Amino acid sequence: MLTVANRQLIACGRTAEVYAWDNSTVLKLFFDWLPSEFIEREAYAASIIATYPVPSAKFIGTLSVSNRRGLIFERVDGPSMVALMSSKPWLLSRQALLFANLHFLVHSQPGDGLPQLKTVIREAINKAQSLTPELRAFALQVLDSLPDGHSLCHCDFHPEQIVMTATGPRILDWMSACQGDPMADVARTSVLFVLGHIPSQLSFFTRTFIYIARGPFHRRYLKEYLRLNRKADLETVKRWMIPLSAARLYENIPGDAGTILPFLQRALAQNQMEKKGDLV
Repeated sequence: MLTVANRQLIACGRTAEVYAWDNSTVLKLFFDWLPSEFIEREAYAASIIATYPVPSAKFIGTLSVSNRRGLIFERVDGPSMVALMSSKPWLLSRQALLFANLHFLVHSQPGDGLPQLKTVIREAINKAQSLTPELRAFALQVLDSLPDGHSLCHCDFHPEQIVMTATGPRILDWMSACQGDPMADVARTSVLFVLGHIPSQLSFFTRTFIYIARGPFHRRYLKEYLRLNRKADLETVKRWMIPLSAARLYENIPGDAGTILPFLQRALAQNQMEKKGDLV
């Protein structure tokens, strides 16, 4: 039986560990609690994306190790975009522009064959236990009013997913990839920046940098993305943030409910005020 004994552990995330497999590849080894459908979904998405002009780690194949399922990817070495900026904060504006350009490149590809984003969001909202019935109904109502779209969407696009290699950036982690409206994917990123809890496992220095820098970075990213995508508009992004933040609660990320629930309550209150204004 294959094992990861004597293999270098490169990274550990919420759903998987990443090990150096050989000189040119890594093994993304999923924890045994993760449903197989999520692993198969990432493998399928990675195989599609490998055919697109999107800079990502090349998908090699699947592998089972110690009764756990894993995916083999091309090894990409370098700091994450967050690590690069925390060591060289003067690069923040330049990296925000790059981040926006990469996201626009992702959205320039078709999402054929991938799950419909609105369907995934709806399922997550219905399963999010911390939502009140009123907030759930509101989030679903807003979701139904938004467009479907058929572009490639990463759905977890943030600077920790970008590895800055010697030959250029590489986008990681396509587990959540869907087809949908690009504005939804921008809104998902905005939810992470505006409402997401900063992971406690990061170093104090990195957490402090993210706390200080994520506002300016997010604003610069949004401005550049809206310049690149002439079909995009900020109001649609803000509206998409309502169902996407509600769906985020299904992930049970520690600390997120403390920012997301007040955000949804304010959005609901504003919506009710606007309806009253329309009746006057």
